[in-house]
This record gives sequence, structure tokens and C-alpha cells, in this order.
Amino acid sequence: MKGLEGAGALLETEWPLLSLLSTVHRTILQDRTEGDCPFEFQGPISAAVERMTEVGAVLPIPYIARHLVSLESRRDCRILRATLTVHYHRAKRLLETSLLEDIFRYSHIRAEDQEAFIEDALGPSWKAVDHVPQLQSAQSIITEFVTHNFTVTLSSRAPLLEALDLLTLHPRVTIEARSPSTEEPVHYTQMVFPHRAGSDGLISNRVRAEQLPYCTRPFIDLFAAMKLTSVIEVGPHLGDCVLWAVAVTGAIGMAAEPLKQLAEMIRASRDTNGFNSSSLTVFEVAVSDKDGPVVGGAEEPIEYIWGRAVVKTIDSLVESSETWRRMLLEGRAAGALKIHTNGGEDAVLRGALQTLSHTDGIKLIMVNTNSFKVLSSCYDVILSLPRAYDLFTTGHHGALIPLAAPTEHKLLFEPATARLQNGLKLVFGSDHAGIDLKNEMIDFVKNTLKAPEDCITDVGTFTHESIDYPDFAEKACKTLLSISDDTTKALGVVMCGSGLGISMSANKCKGIRCALCSSNYDARYSRLHNNANVLAMGGRTTGVEVAREILATYINTDFEGGRHQRRIDKMMALENKN
Repeated sequence: MKGLEGAGALLETEWPLLSLLSTVHRTILQDRTEGDCPFEFQGPISAAVERMTEVGAVLPIPYIARHLVSLESRRDCRILRATLTVHYHRAKRLLETSLLEDIFRYSHIRAEDQEAFIEDALGPSWKAVDHVPQLQSAQSIITEFVTHNFTVTLSSRAPLLEALDLLTLHPRVTIEARSPSTEEPVHYTQMVFPHRAGSDGLISNRVRAEQLPYCTRPFIDLFAAMKLTSVIEVGPHLGDCVLWAVAVTGAIGMAAEPLKQLAEMIRASRDTNGFNSSSLTVFEVAVSDKDGPVVGGAEEPIEYIWGRAVVKTIDSLVESSETWRRMLLEGRAAGALKIHTNGGEDAVLRGALQTLSHTDGIKLIMVNTNSFKVLSSCYDVILSLPRAYDLFTTGHHGALIPLAAPTEHKLLFEPATARLQNGLKLVFGSDHAGIDLKNEMIDFVKNTLKAPEDCITDVGTFTHESIDYPDFAEKACKTLLSISDDTTKALGVVMCGSGLGISMSANKCKGIRCALCSSNYDARYSRLHNNANVLAMGGRTTGVEVAREILATYINTDFEGGRHQRRIDKMMALENKN
């Protein structure tokens, strides 16, 4: 920590510990904005806190100066002035090192909005402003509010701790994650977002800290099962998926990332892992259905969904890479195209028609989106190609939905095979009306999904003689929980005629969350949001082919956690109420 000696151990770490402590404390209090000033001034400060949270992300100096002045009505609330002062110190440091423009670029604020943001403060001469009267030093702020009054500061609502984290944190850290399938190490260079403590940035950091790549598990399973040799990732964030593929499988990778900081960190990760640019090519571009303009022989940045960037198509990026051109010509480019651009995924596909038309080129297209409109457009693009593809959407958390299946569901079933071969256990149970579908599903798991014998437990019934479905619901549920109550290790599957009676019975068993599913959508969200540990289907209402897809989707989908865990906890607490 440069220039802030004696600030304390928390500020000397590479992690936003002060921000996290502050966030946890506010969560406990169930109040993120309202509050009184604990340092002399008395009165609500929520409006001022909102302003300081806003300037935590984008920090032009005069904007901060203006709001320091606007706090005159709260001049006795020293913690508010201190918070903005810390932001001012950071903005001044960034300006002196020519990094302020990069902060704007990462802020996802359009260029014209950036100018308006600045001019809203002190007009076009803002860069000439370099002083705010009566500024405290950063060290005096730390001494007063952290060293001597930390408990009171933590209880306040002013985002001072987040501002101090921003000022003192190292901009990047490198962490070693391990492939969930092979335990191969993959090093990632990553950032922290202490001013956005609930953000995707900190969520992805936490995932990597748990020794896993922040890459959707279905992508990892599919890529390995299909033995693919290349990957193009559009919108890679910090490049978890493409880095995993290059490091663990030896694939050739391409990443297209328009934000400068992210592209630089992918390159840093590439270098840390010992790859060269031939193994992993990183383009700092946005990707769409046509190339941007060229002015005076240079590519001109243009406006796109998140700001300004050079815009290229996949086809032009592939054409510009000797490695990729040679792989396509020699038929060695069997790979995946993974798209996660938060909009415009169909445009990315339209700009890849030449690449996708190669017979020995891209084999798998994976689109991360929850937009049915985008999926429909993507599907139309795929259908227009001269060759067949399997197109999948992974949503934001990894559940697979097949949109086209020219290869007889191969890409849906292979991830399920991988999970079963990695130790997932299945417990089957049915009454006489569900026995035929149960037997079909067991045969499907054994022969199509190639599950090991010891992964399947069948508690009956074993004949068509009439029996009572509650008895076999109870047997299946007790057997399941005796194996594990962890849904990553064991799942139950039960059937009766309609699926209704046996699902109702299963849900009477303590610890069971049984979902009656009649579609892939049901199966996906029963796992994604509800963490269902038992799947129910109707033997007389569900066709065998549909049931296979439902079961494969159920096996493939991970529980999302997060806010859904809170709801699951409340659901399960109902079991103990009178």
C-alpha cells in the first residue's frame, strides 16, 4: 500500500475486506441507505449516501468537488465529506497516471453520457481543476474513522469503507483455480469491485477462490465430452472458459473483449499460464454482424451497447489470424463458439456465417442469454446455415436447453453422462402405473448415458400388480437421503400414473423437495431455483422421448444458490411448523 503507511492490516490486503464487512453489516441491519450521521451532524443522510455511491464508480474530479461543496448543508457530518474526499484523492491519482479514461471505459457509460456527466460538474475545463479547498489527507481520514472509530464507521451508512478500499487496493490479483474434472491448475488475473460488493465481479472472485473456474459447468462438460480442439469466446469477461479450455485440454483459443481492462487481464492470465498469442489470441473489440468503419486507414471506434469500441465480425477476426485460417483449411478447427454479450448474440452469429459454414469448423454453439427473443433470432440464423448445428442456451447459471437436435440429442446427453461417470447417484421408485416409464428411464441411464452400475438404485415396484404409491415414494426418499442430501451427489426420480400422487407423497417426507415436471423448462427451473432433489413424472402422461430430455436436463442443471437459498431455507422451515 503506497503512501498510506500505518493504515492497518485490513487496508493492506489485496481483497475488499472493508467493503465486505460494511455490506454484511448493512444486510444484518436490513437497511442499505437510510441513517443518521454518527459524527456530529444529526439528520437523515440517505440522499448524500446515494450521491457518494454513484461517484464511487466514475470519478471525474470536478464532479466530486461539486458534491463536496453541495455538502455544505451537512458540513458537520464529517464522514460524508471524508468519503467524497477519498474519492477525490483516487480520481486525482488516476488523472495523474492517465488512467481516468480507462475508468470511464469500464463504467459502461456511453461517450456522450460521459461528457454530460463531466459538464454537469464544472464544464469543459474540468481537467484543469486540481484542487479542492480544505481537503483532509487520506491518512487523517483513516486515523479518525478506521483506527479510532471503526465500529461507529461500520454502523454508519456512508460508503467510506468502500471508498478507502478503492483507494488502497491493488488493481489486480492472480489466483490459481483448478479444473473440476481434471484438477489441472489454471491461473486467472482478476479485479475487485469494492464499490459493487454484490456485483458479478465479487461473485466470480468468490467462485475462483473456491478453486473452480468461473465458467458454466455445462460448457466444461460438453467441451471435454466432445473432445473439441478450439474455442472462440465472445464476451469472455475475465476469460475463464477460454483459459480453462486452453490450459486443461490444450485447445487453441480466441477471446473477443471490448473493454480494455478485461482484455488486458485476459492477456495477463495468458502470460501467467505460459501460453503464447498463437495458443490464445485476445482481440480488444466488440463483435457484431458487420465490421466498423475504417477512417484514414485506421479502424474507427463506434458506439455499441456498452460504449465505444472497434467493431469486428467473427469472420474478419478469423481471417486476420493465420493460426485460425490454417486450422480451418486443414480441418483442425473442431471447436465451440461461446457467446455472452448481454445483447446482440444473434448479430454475433450473423457475422460468423462463413466460419460456421466450414464442415470441420465450429461444432457447438453456446449462447448465454435468458431472452427468448434473442434465442429465436439465434435459432433463425442457425437454420439458415448449410450444415446442421446443436444450439444451446445456458442462461446465466448453466442449465441446458436444446433448441435444435440434428445429432439425436447427443449434446444434451453427453454432459449427463459425464456427471454420472463422475459419481452422481440416482434413486428410482414408482408404483404399478409408473413402472414402464421407470424401466425406460433406467435403461436410458444405463445404455444411453453409460452410467456405472453402482450409480443406480431401484427401490421398486418391480411388477404391474396394483400397489400404493405413497409406499414407494417413501422408500425412494429414505434411500436417497441415506445416500446423501447433497444434490450434487444424489438425486431421486419417481413415477406414478400422472406423477401427482407420488410427488405429493414424496413432499410429505422430511428433507424432500419433489418437482413434478412435464417439460425441459420445468426440469431446469426445479433445479436452478428450487434445488429439487426428487424429479416426478407421469407414466401415463409423459412420452419416453420427452422424459429422456427432462431427465437429462434435470441431471445437467445446477442449483443457482444466492437469493434462492434464502427461499429454500424458508420452505424447509415449514416442515418444523405446527
